[in-house]
Amino acid sequence: METERPAEGPAPAPAPAPLPLDRLDGAHLAGFLELCFDDPTLLKLCRELHIYSPGYRLESMPPQDVARLIADEALVAKDVRVLLDERIRERLLGKPEADQPAPTLPLQPEPLTAEGLLDVAELIGSEQLGSLALVAWRALVDADEAVCKAAPEVIDFGLDLLDKLVQKPRKGDKKEAAPGQREAEKAVQRAEKADKERDAAKAQLASARAELAQRDERLGAAKTELRAAHDDVARARAEVARLTAEGADGRRALAAERKAEAEARAANARVEELTCEVSALKTQLAVARREAPAEPVRRAAPEVDALPSEEEGSEFLVPHFTREFYDSIDRWDRRMQRAAFDKAHLLALNWRHPSLRALALEGAEGYYRIRVATDVRLIYRRVGNTLEILSLIDREDLDRYVKQAKTR
Repeated sequence: METERPAEGPAPAPAPAPLPLDRLDGAHLAGFLELCFDDPTLLKLCRELHIYSPGYRLESMPPQDVARLIADEALVAKDVRVLLDERIRERLLGKPEADQPAPTLPLQPEPLTAEGLLDVAELIGSEQLGSLALVAWRALVDADEAVCKAAPEVIDFGLDLLDKLVQKPRKGDKKEAAPGQREAEKAVQRAEKADKERDAAKAQLASARAELAQRDERLGAAKTELRAAHDDVARARAEVARLTAEGADGRRALAAERKAEAEARAANARVEELTCEVSALKTQLAVARREAPAEPVRRAAPEVDALPSEEEGSEFLVPHFTREFYDSIDRWDRRMQRAAFDKAHLLALNWRHPSLRALALEGAEGYYRIRVATDVRLIYRRVGNTLEILSLIDREDLDRYVKQAKTR
């Protein structure tokens, strides 16, 4: 049975076409997502879309920052916008049954103006934030450009109501540290503790090196004494042989030989003791080196007039740093940028070098990656004698990069 409609006409229903989310900038799109979804749903969306913030836990980030992560990703990735469109429709419209009428918006009849749209938003109020999201949706899909431009104002109005609902502390009140701030303070404390441990390891390494040098010096002196003792034993044996040959009494010479042999045995025991001490110090030194931070590799400056050999020249690949690579290194600090260029230089000199550990990207034929740091990878492609340096990315973004590479 059909329901009786009001005299002024039906309320407009949401358009079936995809939402034009790209009409909003990053800040207003993030606000639109805050009006649509609660905090746990935003976190679930991030995991479903494989969106992460390197160095931060999503659970410790404020909801507006999580929403901004999703918005920034949606503005640059079409597949993210498609999935986000589906989730917004499920959240705001639900999944009506086949025999139920399509949901309608709490709006006045068309034609709709920007002023009328803002009046509807004020009438809805803070009790129906989801309806405010529907109002913003209706503005985005309207053919009138003036109505479309009113969508950010509706979103700002809804965010103001949302801020009042969460009861932000007043100025001058004592504020508790946000979860993100507490995590940052803990990270700073862990970094300071690591610095202290590193300094202690360096001091221990220097002490071990000094002690090892002293033991090496004492070992050299003991070896010199041992050689002298062996020479004395040899002379004593020669003297015994001479006295025996001459028929003289060899008991004194035999006593001297036995004394020399005893001294030689004592010297041998001393050398063995020092050898054990040196071996123990070398073990301590190896442990200290493993615990101490790695020293930067210092390359010897090449001679001005020296040219590489023919074999080295034939293995050299001409590196081509793409625009994509320069855009990708903007997010990293100077130390990581230096490491990336060093790896690219080594790759151009010898692409088979074992330290590079080059691996092919699964699902992207012709693409390879090498390890720059624990969670950082350099993507490149070899074309003839040219080496295309493509991008410096986080290891967690490899799957997304492969998907984008397939569409190129």
